[in-house]
Amino acid sequence: MKNFNLTVEDLRIKNIVLSVFFLLSLYNFVKGFNFFYNYNIYGGHEWYTAEWLINYNYGFIRRGLFGTFILSLPLSPEITLIFLSIFLSIIYLVYIVTICLIYLRNDQNFYSHLILFSPAFLLFHSSNLEAIFRKELIGLLSLALFVFSYVAKNRKIILFLSYIFFVVGIFSAEYNLYFVPLAIYLMKRKHDEKIVLFSTLISIPIFIYFYFYFNSIDTALNAKLICAGLKELNYHQNICVGAIDWLGLSISETYNRTTNFYDSQYFYYLYYLLVGIGPLILSKSIKKNKLLFLLYVFLFIPLFIVSIDWGRHIFMLVSIFSILQFSEDKENKKFSYSMLFFTLLFLVLFYIPYWEGSIASNPLLSVKSNNLIGIFSFNEWKTFFLDFVGRSIQIFKIIISSFA
Repeated sequence: MKNFNLTVEDLRIKNIVLSVFFLLSLYNFVKGFNFFYNYNIYGGHEWYTAEWLINYNYGFIRRGLFGTFILSLPLSPEITLIFLSIFLSIIYLVYIVTICLIYLRNDQNFYSHLILFSPAFLLFHSSNLEAIFRKELIGLLSLALFVFSYVAKNRKIILFLSYIFFVVGIFSAEYNLYFVPLAIYLMKRKHDEKIVLFSTLISIPIFIYFYFYFNSIDTALNAKLICAGLKELNYHQNICVGAIDWLGLSISETYNRTTNFYDSQYFYYLYYLLVGIGPLILSKSIKKNKLLFLLYVFLFIPLFIVSIDWGRHIFMLVSIFSILQFSEDKENKKFSYSMLFFTLLFLVLFYIPYWEGSIASNPLLSVKSNNLIGIFSFNEWKTFFLDFVGRSIQIFKIIISSFA
């Protein structure tokens, strides 16, 4: 823990900032559960739910590990989707807490405040609930746990959990491999004596994944079989027209769909990217890690070509460098109330109006004031507690009875 360099006032401001961020993130967690749960009690959504149901029941297919696990539970199809809602909510909450711990246990500066509240970081989900429980969450949690392990008391346990989520992550969505370069980069920067061991352990599941990927059966056929299997479980009639249908497309087909989807909206997403990485540039984090940044720019270009979720891609990129920023040693660590005021001003003028970005047609002009006011909504919190707690108890009883 490095906070011994900070004054009492510095720590007070840091704690205030972190508390506000945690409250906003906690509200996103509540809204996210309500949003996801309301789809899943009616048979699921073709994108938000269906991607978690891709499975190996008909042979190896990319993104199939998590679905194989979830569908093998001793639960009815209806309860399975409710369990999915609860489980992903818990994973998201653990991710929020891990980010807060990384922030708390490392020195931060003025730019860290701005990055923490970035509309391209965790508060991206304030007005993009459709992106809150997507598969990059597993990879981000793995990365966050890995970074946190350097300031944690029980490093071996945290690293073990990070590795488990890493393996599940890459076999559930191959784009979770994008978080690997930062992990290796940090090990080298920190002169980690176990870098060879860690790199070997990371390489093994990657090698196994690509071996099965290049030796798997026809993906389009497998996707059709998965679709037929899910329809037998009486999920929503459109459960196959999103994520599962996309599995069977060729690269040229995904490219055509992406270019047709966005048409002339490129400027808005370029601006959104600049809003997201602006504080990272000002903090000199990108300058200090320019080779890593250039590597990631190169790696992310294919995602923007073959995938329509540009807001999520920007969120992933900004999240990677935000986590790096929070974990680095910093110059000018002193805080002041004038800086806190400037942070709030920056938040109001540049951030809150742009808490949009995934599928919205115009992320620049959408002011989502209800996302802030809603935090005081009694009904939102009441609905969450009734459904989350009530359903958790129900599922717990079902699982216990199945083993009895």
